[in-house]
Amino acid sequence: MNSLIEICIPKDTVNDDEVLIADLLFADGDAVAEGEAILVYETSKATVEVAAPADGRVAYRCAPGDYVPVGGVAAVIADGPAEAAPAPGPDLAAPGVADPSEPGLPVFSEAAERYLRAKDIDPALFAGRDMVGLADVLALEAGEDPDGRIPLVILGGGGHGLVVGDLVAGNPSFRLLGYLDDNKPRGATVDGRPVLGRISDLDRLCREHPLAVCNAVGFVSPDPALRVRLFDRAAEAGALLPPFVHPSATVDPRAVLGRGVQVHAGAVVGPEAVLEDGAMINTKAVISHHCRVGRHTHVAPGAVLAGAVKVGEGCLIGMGVTAYLGIAIGARCVIENGAALFRSVPEGTRVAR
Repeated sequence: MNSLIEICIPKDTVNDDEVLIADLLFADGDAVAEGEAILVYETSKATVEVAAPADGRVAYRCAPGDYVPVGGVAAVIADGPAEAAPAPGPDLAAPGVADPSEPGLPVFSEAAERYLRAKDIDPALFAGRDMVGLADVLALEAGEDPDGRIPLVILGGGGHGLVVGDLVAGNPSFRLLGYLDDNKPRGATVDGRPVLGRISDLDRLCREHPLAVCNAVGFVSPDPALRVRLFDRAAEAGALLPPFVHPSATVDPRAVLGRGVQVHAGAVVGPEAVLEDGAMINTKAVISHHCRVGRHTHVAPGAVLAGAVKVGEGCLIGMGVTAYLGIAIGARCVIENGAALFRSVPEGTRVAR
């Protein structure tokens, strides 16, 4: 009688309590040979293939998209000689089956593309969309109607996270999945949306989905270093960092908005203004014509920059600040609430009211 060999998620993935099943590479009952990859799972740091420990037939205890606890059983092998080699995977370049890389098709996440190949699903079923993740493919298989919006996560579930939730909610191109926050347990909620994990989970999520990110970590001090680190980490993980504009804000079509820019409720951005990557224009701030706001600078609620003001990177322009026409504010300045500026400010300066 053949015995059953359990295949467990190894406990050497010590940074994770559970892993995501990305691919099952055979069907239940298929013959497999020792050493052949039979499933793929993803941790917060890596994609891992699991090989058959012996010849036999495989039976799975999970499905793609499931989370399996570390140490849990993902599959079993009924050991014994394999009667036949498994059939080769589908050739997506063959006539009648589109290749995921063909022009005109969406961008597929790595997990989605592997699953399409393993299950012989025609990528052309997703034509007309911009991006497709594993969740979209699984939804299609389940008979659901994915809406084609790009999944989005918010980094940080504090007070600014609530404001950012309002910022992204009205954008029809994105579907908010939830929050990543190092100070809240997975499964908690922020304004009714789930906490999906820690910031370190971002790499894994970017592998599962073509993913957009909105940075909701505010200035925990006048130094924007934490915001900058999270922005850079998201970029390195391959996340999309689109600009977000609140529906009640006014942005002239001749303005230029960089990656990850936020323009909040009631703010005004004038013609030929330039907002560099990561700039935050908070509630009811005014950025007039021909202004330039540097990378990761925060213009706080109610601040007003007159025409052609230049602000360097990493500045904090406090609430109610007014800056006179054409002046320059150097990098890493802090302009305290209510200050009125009539002349340029050297970099690294703190200006009191």
